[in-house]
Amino acid sequence: MGTTNVLVTSIGGPVAQGILKGLKEMDDVRIIGADRRLLTAGNLFCDKVYQIPRFSDFSGYMNRIKEVIKEESIHVVFPGHPMETELYHEYRKQLDIPVALPESPVYNDLLDKEAVYLHMEQYGLHQYIPHYIGFTTNEEFLHLKEQHFPEETHLIVKDVKGYGALGFAIVTDRENFLKAVKSGNRKVTSVEDYLAVTEDTRRILMEKLEQPEYSVDVFVHDGEVVVAVPRKRTGVSNGLVLDGTIEKEEALLEATEQIAGKLVNIGFFNMQFMHGKDGYKLTDVNPRFCGSQVMSLGAGVNFPKLFIQYAVLGETPVSEPIWGTRMMRYRETYFVRPEDNITENNFEDTKKTVSLKRQSSGLLFQPTTASFYSVRHLTVKKSGSAVSNQENSESKDQNDRDIETVGPVSKKRAVFQVKVISVNQWIQKIDENEIE
Repeated sequence: MGTTNVLVTSIGGPVAQGILKGLKEMDDVRIIGADRRLLTAGNLFCDKVYQIPRFSDFSGYMNRIKEVIKEESIHVVFPGHPMETELYHEYRKQLDIPVALPESPVYNDLLDKEAVYLHMEQYGLHQYIPHYIGFTTNEEFLHLKEQHFPEETHLIVKDVKGYGALGFAIVTDRENFLKAVKSGNRKVTSVEDYLAVTEDTRRILMEKLEQPEYSVDVFVHDGEVVVAVPRKRTGVSNGLVLDGTIEKEEALLEATEQIAGKLVNIGFFNMQFMHGKDGYKLTDVNPRFCGSQVMSLGAGVNFPKLFIQYAVLGETPVSEPIWGTRMMRYRETYFVRPEDNITENNFEDTKKTVSLKRQSSGLLFQPTTASFYSVRHLTVKKSGSAVSNQENSESKDQNDRDIETVGPVSKKRAVFQVKVISVNQWIQKIDENEIE
């Protein structure tokens, strides 16, 4: 069909930028970006950018989106913000082009953690459901805590429609809370403090599961799993994965096969799991592209491309991940100067100027979001020798900071900008939650 015109929204955020990275790997694709801000870090990935109303202005937002779709002859839309998903689900039939959200007869329920568990119970998938109870008021919370979790020192509370780290809390008694504060663990709160700042909304109370957390990116077609990519989340800040590894975890692949087709007919979505007392338990479903699916891109599975192939081009390829791929994130900086005078009308010409500055001066864009590079091998150079970055290998020189890649990376991208901090120092900061 020639060039595919793709619209990606909310390009200033990590979800959209992960999608954009996948699209940039494709040939014959023209990328149109949209955001409430004229200038964001996502601009550099786009061929043209539109400034549009914020999605909270439903009418103004959708009217402008329809205009962009018509003006640019858009073939497919990728919503780039979690808060846009319900809006696009509601309007997708009016747009009359594919929208990169999964198709499901129970789509609205996929946005509700409690409703997902109820559907799983109906399908007899009890083995993947953690011990949980839904509640609304703080009085119910106190009653359920004493009645159903009397021996638990730490419990998890989630808003049923929360995403990322929003609406999530680890609650405990005063004594354990003070221990957490002294140890620098900012994720734990006391029951008293939690009740003082929360309102009566629908939530679930559940057992605290064991680390690590796994995320599984899934593409489904006609109710069958085309490809599933489990990834271990070893470094997370504010719900965004900073460090993780693609792992061939057979139990997770089996769980995905059991669950995915029951919830989704066609499209990409994401599931999250943790260990319970008797195996993996589903902790969340994200019926949309998520901020860390770019890890799969580094492992050779380009989910934005896969969606376009199936939904737009009528192709039905099958991908296989490169197991063992590890991703680390870091922030880039990118500077725009007053003389650039960027507007919606002159962005394409201005982009060329900014790109030249990037190449000649080494300056990148402002650090509004993280940049993502998937690598399979890293070495730390020390006095001309190379030290492999294995768990049992450390550089003796703590001041040594030059990092280079060895082994294959993405065929169109090399990791050449990681040069500020040593690997061991970086991982230590991730473990200590110093990297936001």
